[in-house]
Amino acid sequence: MSPFDLRIDVGHPLVRGPLALYPLFGDGPQSPAYLPGPVAAAAGSLQVGERPAGPAVPELSVTNTGTQPVLLIDGESFVGGWQNRTFNVTALVAAGSTVAVPVSCVEQGRWGGAPEGARRGAMAPAALRARSHRGVAAGVLGGSKSRRADQGDVWSAVREYSDRFEVHAPTGALADVQQARQGEVMSMVAGTSALSGQRGVAVAVGGRVTSIDLFDRDATMAAYWDSLVRAYALDAVGLSGDAVPPGRKAVLEAFETLRVARTRTVAGVGLGHEIHATGPGVTAGALVWDYVCVHLAVHCAA
Repeated sequence: MSPFDLRIDVGHPLVRGPLALYPLFGDGPQSPAYLPGPVAAAAGSLQVGERPAGPAVPELSVTNTGTQPVLLIDGESFVGGWQNRTFNVTALVAAGSTVAVPVSCVEQGRWGGAPEGARRGAMAPAALRARSHRGVAAGVLGGSKSRRADQGDVWSAVREYSDRFEVHAPTGALADVQQARQGEVMSMVAGTSALSGQRGVAVAVGGRVTSIDLFDRDATMAAYWDSLVRAYALDAVGLSGDAVPPGRKAVLEAFETLRVARTRTVAGVGLGHEIHATGPGVTAGALVWDYVCVHLAVHCAA
């Protein structure tokens, strides 16, 4: 089954000012057991750091010391090491294995430090994830196997956030911008949580559908809820809450667009394989394992 050919039910949105969060439900199959990144990190079975052979901007080394595969999704942040980065793709790291994961730098002015770092428990905001996705998809659809984003475009996105929120980040770090607006973000999403059976979330900001994240099971959605909604909320900070949230049909139309998108399948960084897609106004990436779409991320153009 194509990861873009899914039966999805869209629930009524949770609206917080200019931010609307639509719960997504489905009855599709689930993959074999794995641990979401936040759960594995809390258990101490996930290690992220520079490559053993030496630091390189576009790669980080991820080790899973546990007994189950670990899921890490695109946009997850790594803080420390020689510079802060975000993951370009979703990866399922096999138990007892180490993989090199393609990343993008979100701290332009620093190169140096310790080989170790930490999974920050935060996500890159949706507009930055969208820029990264477009670069990766363009490369993959053009025949590249590197899964590299357009680093210059990613740095431009970080600067745009800094300028928009008037934050001086000495090393150009996205984390500084997120920290500066943390209070407003937390206020916007306080008290929210994933619903029972919810497998994904579609997001509208300022009256327009911008992003979708969909998982194969509700436990994964619950594990990623806090970091995802805080990232979505950053794009809504400072906007007027007067915009009317789009109808649920607008979310379904994004899925329909994917059915006619141009796609290419490549081997996954760890387990499974990736499907990258571009269509009219959308860019998407999916990780499929054992014939199940474990994670699908969709970004809609402005």
